[in-house]
Amino acid sequence: MNILLISPSYYPQANASYFPLGLAYISAYVKMQGHQVKGLNLNHMDFADRAQRLNSVLGREKIDLIGISGLTVAFNEIDKLIKEIRGVRADIPIVLGGGITAVEGELMMNTLRPNYAVVGEGEFIFTRLLTAIENNVDARKIAGIWCWDGDNPIYTGDGESPKHLDELPLPDLDSFGINEHIRLQGNQGHYSNHLTRLDVGPSFPISASRSCPFKCTFCHHAGMGDYKKHNIVKVVDQIESYINAYGVTGFSIYDELFSANKSRVVEFCRLLKERNLNIKWFCQLRMDQIDLPMLKMMRETGCNYISFGIESG
Repeated sequence: MNILLISPSYYPQANASYFPLGLAYISAYVKMQGHQVKGLNLNHMDFADRAQRLNSVLGREKIDLIGISGLTVAFNEIDKLIKEIRGVRADIPIVLGGGITAVEGELMMNTLRPNYAVVGEGEFIFTRLLTAIENNVDARKIAGIWCWDGDNPIYTGDGESPKHLDELPLPDLDSFGINEHIRLQGNQGHYSNHLTRLDVGPSFPISASRSCPFKCTFCHHAGMGDYKKHNIVKVVDQIESYINAYGVTGFSIYDELFSANKSRVVEFCRLLKERNLNIKWFCQLRMDQIDLPMLKMMRETGCNYISFGIESG
């Protein structure tokens, strides 16, 4: 199938506030299954240009299905996107994914009215949905999605997520404009601060783990799956390869929780030091995981910013 994957923007101006790393992983995986994928990262254009660019892609490209992924804060943007798509090509099925599908699924289906929604990590679930659509199989047989039974949205139950992250292909960064993401970080007028930071130069997105093992009452983890980690050696391998390929020295670790224990952070720092990788890096941790020796080691290997959650209070 020919698939268009769209990342909505949370800001009206062109920005580098967020890179759709999750969609990049989905793209790499479905490409490996033989599908053709085009990425459209709306962060990289001003609001006034987005509809024109979308219409151009829909008119010019052969598109069999559209996937849109975002958090709940992108609700209005996703609503506009779906209406624009349906106004041009009402025949194309639309699949939603990301955090917006995991919280209030029935409300999301009834208001945004996509054809389908994938809940949780999408590599396996989305691919199975594509196969079902290609072969005209009843989508209600695919676990992990919201779909329609007449006028009623139904959830098919929890789907399968990857158990071993290192078996997945590396994210398809280029399809979502990673070079443009880097370039935009040098323009203060086109920047909104989220996880990347101007004071360390261009910052590159990377994932070392998924989800979180803790169940803090203020944090909603529906559909996020179990906490799982990339091998820390492979994470540092990725960093080294991105330094060589893209010339970046700043890295934002997008994980909700970089590590559930101190030993993983210590190993990461040790590897950076062993390989003499002179980088700046950002991560998110819990206050109960840190101590002074670990913080000193992090600072020595380039960490100059840590985000802590509300439980710190």
